Amino acid sequence: MSSLRYLAVSDIQFPLHDELAVQLWLQVVAGFQPDIIDLVGDVDNADATSRWYAGSKDELFYGVDVKNTPIDELEKIALERMYDSGVQHTRDFLSQIRAYVPNASIHLHDGNHGWTRHESYFNSKAPELLDRITPDTLYGLDENSVVFHRYDALPYNRFNDMYVHHGQAVSKHSGESVKSDIDSWGVSLIRGHSHRIGDFHKTYELTGQLLEGYEIGHLMQTDKASYLNQRNWQQGFIYGYVEADNHFLYLVKIKDYTCYVDGVRYSV
Repeated sequence: MSSLRYLAVSDIQFPLHDELAVQLWLQVVAGFQPDIIDLVGDVDNADATSRWYAGSKDELFYGVDVKNTPIDELEKIALERMYDSGVQHTRDFLSQIRAYVPNASIHLHDGNHGWTRHESYFNSKAPELLDRITPDTLYGLDENSVVFHRYDALPYNRFNDMYVHHGQAVSKHSGESVKSDIDSWGVSLIRGHSHRIGDFHKTYELTGQLLEGYEIGHLMQTDKASYLNQRNWQQGFIYGYVEADNHFLYLVKIKDYTCYVDGVRYSV
């Protein structure tokens, strides 16, 4: 029986990423040759449009008289400053993935960072920019044939009965966040958001239904998360095989920038 190869990663958070972990994951893309790829949110950290940066020198429009600046100039300022942060990294990352797998189905699922932050910021500061600056213009989605999903949308049915979403609930224990989201949505789910690796399974014997949930870790450089002094996080991702009526998924932990996928050792 033929099957499709599946690969997903979440919470890279450019430019707070771990460069070696990202290189390792791209090695897996090149070697494993997935047919289906999900980028499960918070690929772009979007610091400059975050409420945490409001009023600081790192805020996107810091020092700019937004109301009295012509829209063309305002767009230029916004794009230049955004490309200096996670936006350019994200564009380059998508291009690298597409170069390795020209025919793969690639979906970018937005998270609570990324476009969600950018859109909220522009809505409050200069809503007219939203006619000019979009997820496609920022991340080069069309040129890399990447499908985009908003964070405020419901989970997306990616294959069989498996859905994908960045996630909403956050627990301090791995596996509990995805359990909470499954309880809310009632579907099997692949998600990120918690930066933890864990899974949850629930069988309904009377109906034969099995709900599966996976938290797939992160690729962030943890010491750049200065807002926390205790980070119960795990670097990793998920891969698997998708058949017409079934799927087989495996969580992967990254240790010392080394991992195994389908029996193959990858290391940087």
